[in-house]
Amino acid sequence: MSDQCALGPDGKLLDAKDIVFFNDPDDLHPLPKNPKPVLVPTSIKKFFGSADGPRRSSRVSVPSARTTDPNNAESLKRKADTTLTSHRPSQRTRHATETDNDDSGVDTEPEDNDVDMVDISSSSSVAGDPEEEDEEEEEQEEGEDIITAYLQTRAFGEADIEAMKRRPKASKIADIQLIFAAEDVTDPSTGKVVSGHWCKLCKKAKLPFKDAFFAGGVSTRRAHIKRALLEQTHTIYVDEIQEKLLTQRGVAVLMTTLLSTLW
Repeated sequence: MSDQCALGPDGKLLDAKDIVFFNDPDDLHPLPKNPKPVLVPTSIKKFFGSADGPRRSSRVSVPSARTTDPNNAESLKRKADTTLTSHRPSQRTRHATETDNDDSGVDTEPEDNDVDMVDISSSSSVAGDPEEEDEEEEEQEEGEDIITAYLQTRAFGEADIEAMKRRPKASKIADIQLIFAAEDVTDPSTGKVVSGHWCKLCKKAKLPFKDAFFAGGVSTRRAHIKRALLEQTHTIYVDEIQEKLLTQRGVAVLMTTLLSTLW
């Protein structure tokens, strides 16, 4: 290979595709020659072969049922009736004797020759064993206890159901119905008829219309009790309201507690 064969005219290295390679036999390190590949013949080894030849089974082949009976006629044969082949129980027959024939027209009562055999060892059980009687009494008491427990559990369940029932709205607002009265009045500021509730205490105290009449719901009236009635003192009407509570036992305690917190 000549010197400077990898350099171009401008002195820069050329790409490998632009370089011309040739074999110089006088070079100290000549290019090795590509030896021809040696092909070694190969063969497949027989792993399942045998020196004595292929192995054969000595079992005699039997044709299958599908080959011998393609129409499946064997299974269509009628089986024997089991009632004919089963053993019938023998019935005992009574042969009439001469004495039976002679007495056939006369009604005679058979003699009672049977002897009642009573075991002496079981005589105590016939008379009554006290231990068995005690066991019967205990079982009876246990049965009564189970019935009592069932009735008590049932009563508890019914009480829980009754307590979980939804109360009517009238019972929920019974405490504020004693202070407020429903009425349709004419609003003095607008001249229109308005439906609402008068606060009896504020009305008797001759407070302004907007402070004594409320067109809102239950929450508005409860808010008025907490806000306005706590700031004012209407002690002269407490006795009158408590007298009305005596006729309504259902809300007497609740309303008395409410009034005690207001005044």
